[in-house]
Amino acid sequence: MFDVNNMAYRITHPSLFIRRGRSRIVSFQPRQSKACYYTTFNNKINIYNNNVNKYTNLIWKNKVNHPMQPIQKRNKIHILPDVETIKPGVDLTLENGFKIPSKSLQIKYLSIGMNENPMKPIIYVFPSLSNSPFLVDSKEHNAKGWWRSIVGYGESYGIDLNKFNVICASPLGSPYGSTSPITTNEDTGKKWKNDFPTITPLDMANLHNILLEYLGIEKVSAIVGGSMGGMQVLQFAAMYPNKFHRACAIAATGHTSPSTVGLRFVQRQAVKMDKSKGLRVARMIGTIGYRSREEFDRRFSWDPMDDKNKNSNRNNKNHADEEEVTFEVESYLRHQADLFERGGYDVDCYMTLSEACDRMSLDYDVMKENHVNNINDINEITGKKEKKEILLLPYSTDAIMPPCELLEVASTLGPQKDFRVHYEVLNTIHGHDAFMVPRHKEITALCKRLRPFFIDGVDAVRRFHHDAFG
Repeated sequence: MFDVNNMAYRITHPSLFIRRGRSRIVSFQPRQSKACYYTTFNNKINIYNNNVNKYTNLIWKNKVNHPMQPIQKRNKIHILPDVETIKPGVDLTLENGFKIPSKSLQIKYLSIGMNENPMKPIIYVFPSLSNSPFLVDSKEHNAKGWWRSIVGYGESYGIDLNKFNVICASPLGSPYGSTSPITTNEDTGKKWKNDFPTITPLDMANLHNILLEYLGIEKVSAIVGGSMGGMQVLQFAAMYPNKFHRACAIAATGHTSPSTVGLRFVQRQAVKMDKSKGLRVARMIGTIGYRSREEFDRRFSWDPMDDKNKNSNRNNKNHADEEEVTFEVESYLRHQADLFERGGYDVDCYMTLSEACDRMSLDYDVMKENHVNNINDINEITGKKEKKEILLLPYSTDAIMPPCELLEVASTLGPQKDFRVHYEVLNTIHGHDAFMVPRHKEITALCKRLRPFFIDGVDAVRRFHHDAFG
């Protein structure tokens, strides 16, 4: 008998794809007459070759219309984050062997609650490519928090600041304060610019570990991140099992696919042709990939704009060399390019991080070996075995890092006795960027999973499913 409480994760085979029509009803179309489905019961894999519709009714019943309670009214408590840039005083050896000397290494990070109540457990947040350390608003720094809907005081937030302190550091290569192409190479006295070395998400994870060691933090309660942040989570989880209890990767991948590499390659070619205009084009291409066809088809008119709306788009000097806007979606893409340009995102940093994302490759053998060694060490000291809990949350319409890529992570780690994995596809029309979309449904879906996971782990997420699905 199917028992939702015993599920460690829910996944579908990559030979399936999910089609969602305007009625938003989920259907599965197998490319072959039979398809395998995986679930885990007490860390054992069970493979089903049942009729697709029959199995779908069991696993995905009520998937679209979750009986969730609406988000409670939030009390707006002013958050006072601390921001600091430190020189850790150590070298950073990159995956390719290049060494960034200690005199050139710096880390900018934001913390919340560390000074007021240092004994609270810590959640370490890894930013994505376009995000600064300011995941919450800061009037002092004139910064708008990119995850302010997820982090706050109260039970309605995924990360409740009443229960947790938070650290969020700018990744290696990012233009937001840590060592990157726009910081100084002390050997030359000049900015690195395009001489900055090639980096990977593993190198970023190593930089985060350096920060934790500098701060004297032996272990954090949880690590979490979306997109490039999720890549850093997986690499950190692989290399430093002794530094965290729980890990959550959202809209991420264990190994970047050729199709995504191809998309980023085209973006970089546009930048190389013309740095200023090319970055605008790259942002427009990225926006199409980061959102979804379904969202665009619903959100924008299918017909050309009238002359009045066209004229409003002609008067911007930034658009003088661009094609005249005819459709709403073109105006939206141009607006996204304007925002990216006004934000002053550095071209060399963009190129560095774009290439870094292409080089994401999780070494499962190293991950398993490190976790076995960590379990043995803990067992010798405490007599107990600690299993790492991992929450994997892809989005149904993500074209950049589709659900099948975190599915591979789940199906590789799920059967291992050293891991407890919960995998779930979150339904959305907003594509890859859904974890940052400030809409009620996306906020609710994410918070309803993050909060119980951070507090009580995988079992709490399963209980949520049991209560939600009946």
